[in-house]
Amino acid sequence: MGASARLTREVIWDPFSPYIPIVRRDFSLLPRPGFVGSNWQSGGYALIGSNGNSTEARSEASREYEAQDSDHAKLIRAFRDGPNEANFRSLMDFERNDILRWSLRSTIDQVLHRLDTSLDDVAVLNVIPFSTLTSPGASSPVWRNSVALHLAPLLNSLQPERIIWLGKAASRGVRPHAHLLPGCVSHIMSRQRSLSWSEKLNDVPVMKH
Repeated sequence: MGASARLTREVIWDPFSPYIPIVRRDFSLLPRPGFVGSNWQSGGYALIGSNGNSTEARSEASREYEAQDSDHAKLIRAFRDGPNEANFRSLMDFERNDILRWSLRSTIDQVLHRLDTSLDDVAVLNVIPFSTLTSPGASSPVWRNSVALHLAPLLNSLQPERIIWLGKAASRGVRPHAHLLPGCVSHIMSRQRSLSWSEKLNDVPVMKH
């Protein structure tokens, strides 16, 4: 995850991103490498969303997040500059608490319930490791750059058995670049609103090890 923590927006977006939030602009320039639970083991579940939400449209939430951005940024920079176990675990502890405040939290809770597992046992990642105003269009090079430079190396390191896509934006954004991902046993779609668990993800091919 150290490589993801050293990414800059310029290498993901070229030219510089038009999707930079206004409310949390400084924090949005830092990469979010993702979350790996304290009990993670290879062969586990990886829950993957599209991008870090900026909370731009929710002024109260934005102010609440902004008050904690300074501490969060310090932890990200500490791990970036010194990717050791202590800095990694400090960042993961913060990320875990942050996930509990996400607007997507109820979806994640339902997924964990259906998997009969806990947040400490899974990885929670975004395809795009930066906060954005909206998800880029399907043809944007940001998807390929994010998969190649961030998501694929992380999955190669973590070796999950199964990927759970948290919504269509992530799965559709990755679809043209699935050949860059390491093999996973299966991919399942989890709709953010309806959570149709039985729906297998058809737009990203199942890849065997």
